[in-house]
Amino acid sequence: MTSPKLPGQQSGLLFSGAGSDAVPEKTSPAVEFRNIEIAYGKFVAVRDFSLSIRKGSFVTLLGPSGCGKTTILRSIAGLVDISGGQIMIDDRRVDDVPIYKRNIGLVFQSYALFPHKTVFDNVAFGLKYRDVLKPEIRRKVGQALDMVRLPGSEKKLPSQLSGGQQQRIA
Repeated sequence: MTSPKLPGQQSGLLFSGAGSDAVPEKTSPAVEFRNIEIAYGKFVAVRDFSLSIRKGSFVTLLGPSGCGKTTILRSIAGLVDISGGQIMIDDRRVDDVPIYKRNIGLVFQSYALFPHKTVFDNVAFGLKYRDVLKPEIRRKVGQALDMVRLPGSEKKLPSQLSGGQQQRIA
């Protein structure tokens, strides 16, 4: 998969708008993929992928099934190792940073909830691995459930939730 020049990506400068009224953005990209290659053995899934994303942007990756969209997203989260290139976040290289130190979340299409864990344990999962104290975990899980309008669902299993509720928990 080779990335074409995208609107707003010209000569290393990022533009804040589209068309002739675009103004060069002089700040560094918030997220940048530099010549990414991802291979599984001899099979190269992603070849020479480059993309700069400005802070506050909304980006959509479009392409046919199997072209590498999910692989690219998984690589920034650290779920897939890259074979070449660099992934930068706020001018800091992250592709060599362990997954648990990247501070990146990824919501999967299939929600990726642990079916045997309660809503509380699913929401608290990442916090437990960051050595957050139990009272703080309870507070943060409560805040998160309030934010997605699911307070009181802490003891339910994912199978007891609707699809929309599962998505909000994920």
